[in-house]
Amino acid sequence: TRVWEKYYYDAFQILESPSQKPTVSVVSSPQDPIETQAITLKVSATDNTYLKKVVIYWNDGSPHNQTWDNIYSSSYTPSQNIGSYSAGKQIEYWAVAWDTTGNQQESEHRTITIAPETISTPNRPNGESYLQVGENSSYSTSGASSNLGNPVQYQFDWGDGQQSAWGTATQQHAWSSGGSYFLKARARSQINTSRVSDWSNTVQTTVDSTPPTTIVQLDGTEGENGWYTSDVTVTLMPTDNLSGVIETKYKVNDGSWQKYSGPFSISGSTVFYQSEDNAGNVEEQKSQEVKIDKTPPLIPVISDDGDTAPSKTQLHASWSTSDEKSGIAEYHYSVGTTPGGTDIVGWTSTGTATEVTIKNLNLINGQTYYVGVKAKDGAGWWSAVGVSDGITVDLPGITIEPTS
Repeated sequence: TRVWEKYYYDAFQILESPSQKPTVSVVSSPQDPIETQAITLKVSATDNTYLKKVVIYWNDGSPHNQTWDNIYSSSYTPSQNIGSYSAGKQIEYWAVAWDTTGNQQESEHRTITIAPETISTPNRPNGESYLQVGENSSYSTSGASSNLGNPVQYQFDWGDGQQSAWGTATQQHAWSSGGSYFLKARARSQINTSRVSDWSNTVQTTVDSTPPTTIVQLDGTEGENGWYTSDVTVTLMPTDNLSGVIETKYKVNDGSWQKYSGPFSISGSTVFYQSEDNAGNVEEQKSQEVKIDKTPPLIPVISDDGDTAPSKTQLHASWSTSDEKSGIAEYHYSVGTTPGGTDIVGWTSTGTATEVTIKNLNLINGQTYYVGVKAKDGAGWWSAVGVSDGITVDLPGITIEPTS
């Protein structure tokens, strides 16, 4: 015998009145993706009753989709990781939502383009501005970064046709010949080495193997034979064809070296000098003798062989004098009937001889004659005239009658 029980079954459907479509949107995260970055598509769907199904679609050259069904919720926010792509790839994506009433809504279609990894330009290199040929020196740069946050490597262009290997931000180089070189640097991603920055601004390095040359200019009153007859102003004029002069120094005689800052005056000395350029090349020490004589020789002291001369055709005289600076270069003598006179013999050179026998004269018996001498030194100064104390012609056997 069977016992029957009551069993009830009913079905219902939620009806909207009036009917309203769900809302649905989808965004990419990150919003502007870069190559190798994982991309997530995030859906946001809502309905005034209940959502039944959400489907997300994307097309990267091939169609793809992901479905979420039997949702039965008034809001739903699923996400879908679609992986990463190479630079330049375009992906279109959108979503469709259905509610339990059967209303359907499709979101806006959006397209993203995968950007490449970019490396920012590094700073201008920093290092020595002046070097000697073959001198090894370090140069540094900085400031480059990847928009993916990847580590970066640096490369230097040394301006001489050579480039460094990719490596750290500080590297060394030596130049094999003199000249001006323009250095620059660039960076690349250490992960994706094909992604390289632009070159930085350049910095100039001067490589110099030649020392400066210094010229001396002397300003004063010029005498003769390279002598000056006044104090002399010394001007040092250094030149350097590449790195430029950093310092000139000088010393006078055995004095201490001092930095040259402008013209200086001396009273007669030897000046030693040399210059150094910015690359460290030092000029070989040079010297300049500055000969100064500001005074004439002493007045000659003359001897004319006594008070009388026994001849009417010749006279003899000797003398002495000195000059402490430039020395005696020449003597002139004269003969006159008055002290310093030249009426018998005009000024005549004896070279450097300190005595003279004057011949072929026509002297008068009883007349007193005076020999004058002046000395010239090496600088061109003439002494004052020295005069003998006079010598009277006294011929043997001739009596000079006094006049009444």
